[in-house]
Amino acid sequence: MTIRLNGWQRLWIVVSALMLVLALLLAGVLWPERQSSIVAELNVPACKPWRELPEGFFPEKYPDSRDECYSLKSFLYYRHVNIRSERDYDAYLIRARTKVVFIVLLSWAAAAVSIYISGWSIGWIAKGFSKTPHA
Repeated sequence: MTIRLNGWQRLWIVVSALMLVLALLLAGVLWPERQSSIVAELNVPACKPWRELPEGFFPEKYPDSRDECYSLKSFLYYRHVNIRSERDYDAYLIRARTKVVFIVLLSWAAAAVSIYISGWSIGWIAKGFSKTPHA
């Protein structure tokens, strides 16, 4: 059994492959990196109050860049994730990276399927206006 693809289906495959490459590049851009400054501040005794914040409590204002625990405070301020140790930080990174991969691949799949369905719909509509009957 041989599967025959018409020109539009072949074009869809090529466009989908190019979109996948772009999606993987986007995942690389959005990939959360492990920041050594945060890891270092997790071990600084002066940052202990920020490590021991109760769940759901975060800095109310943006930290001053001259603060001793600037990286940790800014992480808490922007991410709204309490971290107490390197293990917590690594667990956060795994969750964040998984989320990036999932969102990028899901977006790619949705776009590829949408393009295919749109092409099929346009072809079906155009066939309805054709003067010659199709089998």
